[in-house]
Amino acid sequence: MKFYLYTYVCADCGHRFKAPEMLPGSYGALLMRSASGETVFLDALNDDVYAQVDGLLEQLLQGQGGSATRRANLLRRVFGVACDNDSQGQSFGLLTKPKCGQCGSLNMDYWEGTEPPEYLDCDFPAVQHGQWLQLSPAQKLERLTRALPQPKP
Repeated sequence: MKFYLYTYVCADCGHRFKAPEMLPGSYGALLMRSASGETVFLDALNDDVYAQVDGLLEQLLQGQGGSATRRANLLRRVFGVACDNDSQGQSFGLLTKPKCGQCGSLNMDYWEGTEPPEYLDCDFPAVQHGQWLQLSPAQKLERLTRALPQPKP
């Protein structure tokens, strides 16, 4: 698969490095990263668990007056709870930035597509949902509820 390289600048040490991102216009194709630096591929349009988590979120947010945009933002924040962890036991996230190769931080100060555009051909493993699929419906709702941000007092 072909990926567009982005240049990232680490907020903690200033290190500049390149990491792959989806090509512009790759609707529903997403990369998920973990704190240990592993990356997996998510085909959200064809991932049954992604649709299931979206439906559960809709159920949890019912009556709160939230928009579809708010639910989509929450889905991006919490979807990792429905994914198996990486090889080091770290969770994957849709909003997790690539790991700085110098200091290991995930805190990025700045990122933009390379100019002129640079590309990388590689295959990331598909995200897995083995643990999620073994949970009962009540356990899935509980896990999702715990992952949602708590309202500010």
